[in-house]
Amino acid sequence: MALEIIFQVCGGLGIFLLGMKNMSLGIATFFYLFSKKDTIRFFAMFLVGLGMVFFGLQLMKNGFAPIKTLPGFEELFMKFQPDSYLGVLKCVMVGALLTAIVQSSSATLGITIALALTGAINFHTAAALILGENIGTTITALLASLGAYTNAKRAAYAHVIFNVIGVFWITLLFVPYTNLVARVNTWAEIDNIPVIVVTDENDSKIREYAKKYEIEESLYFENTDGQQVNSKGHRFDQGIIYDENGETFKENVSYVLPMDFIEQIEQGDLTNLSFYTSEGKTEYPLTGSAIAFTHSGFNIANTLLFLPFVGLLSRFLMWLVPDKKKAEVPHLTYLNVRMLDTPAIAIEQSYKELIKMGAMAKEMMAGLKPFLSNDKPRPEAAEVIFQQENDLDVIQKEVAEFIGEIMTGSIPHELMQEASGQLRIADELESVSDYIQGLLKLRLKVQDTGQKFSDGGLRDLIELHNKVDQYIDLIADGLERSNDTPEYFSEMQVKGIAVTNLMKECRSRHLERVTKAEDNPLMSLIYTDMLTAYRRIKDHAFNIAEVLIGEK
Repeated sequence: MALEIIFQVCGGLGIFLLGMKNMSLGIATFFYLFSKKDTIRFFAMFLVGLGMVFFGLQLMKNGFAPIKTLPGFEELFMKFQPDSYLGVLKCVMVGALLTAIVQSSSATLGITIALALTGAINFHTAAALILGENIGTTITALLASLGAYTNAKRAAYAHVIFNVIGVFWITLLFVPYTNLVARVNTWAEIDNIPVIVVTDENDSKIREYAKKYEIEESLYFENTDGQQVNSKGHRFDQGIIYDENGETFKENVSYVLPMDFIEQIEQGDLTNLSFYTSEGKTEYPLTGSAIAFTHSGFNIANTLLFLPFVGLLSRFLMWLVPDKKKAEVPHLTYLNVRMLDTPAIAIEQSYKELIKMGAMAKEMMAGLKPFLSNDKPRPEAAEVIFQQENDLDVIQKEVAEFIGEIMTGSIPHELMQEASGQLRIADELESVSDYIQGLLKLRLKVQDTGQKFSDGGLRDLIELHNKVDQYIDLIADGLERSNDTPEYFSEMQVKGIAVTNLMKECRSRHLERVTKAEDNPLMSLIYTDMLTAYRRIKDHAFNIAEVLIGEK
């Protein structure tokens, strides 16, 4: 529903850009090429892209104009008239097939609108084609789900079910639905009729309708000088409206004939109203807005219909695509290679993986603590940490490959810096997991030899572990909140120094215990290696804080 609202808003902006013709595209292109601020360049790129979409629609409309005069074209479309339920289904099938072939509902939607604007097809035929295009667009999701993971397949099937069921019930109500759309479109667009050329000044019927719909200013009557003038004194001539002072008020204006307007308005439907240009062409601009209302109305109504059944649909999809009994290979939930075409979004996706890596490192630290006692934890607990370290290795590799693909493209300097920082963070987190695994291996080595640390040595290790654990918590929290404040960095510096000082104290106390024969000299090398590993974990965590603050 949100996308449909955006579609309507962007459509209005696009029509504004099209109305300004190539000037707006030229201005936007200038700012995109020469502005040094990324914010301005991105907005200019957005305007250029949106303007080109509607400029392309204008080109398609002009290109399709001669099609309706081709021999056999009208005869062909007569076979696909939605004047019966079978005819509606035929049009739906054509729309679905074309969209499946093109694999772009946007492209087929543009073609449909272009054909309708030229009068090659009427509104009702276009509406049926639009419904079919909603089915055809599901082929893209289905193809993307091939070989994908369980949830990706469920999402693709949900898309198919949503659109197919939606089109089915809309086709059953096709006539009342399109009539409703036509009336809504008439109500919304009647003010956009700029000129109705009235040849008979005594035409009371057109005056009556103009007063009823408050469009009296659109009526242009021929005065004694043979000029078309409205109630405000504006003059219409050869597609141009002049104000009462003779200055140009509006250019490239099409006009409507009274008999066409009366015929359409009496049916409550202006979607197929003919507009005549100064070049002698006939256009149907109100059909385009009606098609947009049809598309938006279908998706909004279908969404509201499905909302109460989301839970039921979810259970059905879980039954249709059950979870695999064998664990899937560790993968990145948020990353999508199709987003590489949009670097800003791709960077956001990869950052979510860094947050996940930080949380996993935090879990590994918590899982390591039970091994610091002289009791032997369950072997399964060690396997969990080893598996988490392996998962972090895989994720770090996939993140690096993903970010590498982003950096090979043409991206702004700001995004390039952020991508480089993310590579550094991923590498630092992977190093943290390596040292945590190393600590576990050292502790298991002590247990396997049947040796024990002294009570004082264990107390020091646990105290140091708790300090480093809190340090990792700060890093995981900083990643999640994208904390780049000076206060956060200052806190990391202070606590990092505290960890280093504690490590030195633990080393000094250990040497003192060895001297007093309280600690086993054979365990001294392992003990100091464990102290060094904790310091290395702190160092790598501090490097992450430097990246967050922008120091490296």
